[in-house]
Amino acid sequence: MAGNSFTINENDPAGYVKREYPGADIQIEFSSCMGKTVLSGEYIFGTQPGGKGNSNPDYSEISERDIYIRNFRRGYLNLIQDFVKSGLSAVTKFDFYDPNAKNPKKETGIGGTGKGDIAWNTFGTGILCYINRDIRLTVYNDWLQNETSANLSGYDRGIADNVFTLRVQYSFYKQLN
Repeated sequence: MAGNSFTINENDPAGYVKREYPGADIQIEFSSCMGKTVLSGEYIFGTQPGGKGNSNPDYSEISERDIYIRNFRRGYLNLIQDFVKSGLSAVTKFDFYDPNAKNPKKETGIGGTGKGDIAWNTFGTGILCYINRDIRLTVYNDWLQNETSANLSGYDRGIADNVFTLRVQYSFYKQLN
């Protein structure tokens, strides 16, 4: 990015596509009369190569010919509360991802930017229920919010992409005597 636009760099292609992900994480755990509380979080930032339509740092393969270099920011905060002897845990999570920190918001779609530059955040909450030693039930909902831009088709308003999860997990492991 140079100013508000992507520019072409043909001088140093090997150094140009490097990935750099500095960051920090924290995890705190303590017990009280309510039960065990776990608070964890992470913040990473750096340089991420990607295609015009994909900038996710978890994505290891770039299939497009042109490579877009972005400065990104990503983080999350989790809170898990186990309730003593109830078999229940409450989970709350907030995370965000800004794939192009140099792109002025509301200007996505200008200067070579595209859907790979759309920022989003997620708030999720749910309950985990340990029915017995082998069965766990999870009820969880994520509310997603994406950046909007009148300059990018399909992103002039928020996308309806909230996610509800109902999951039953069964452990087949049995200890042998």
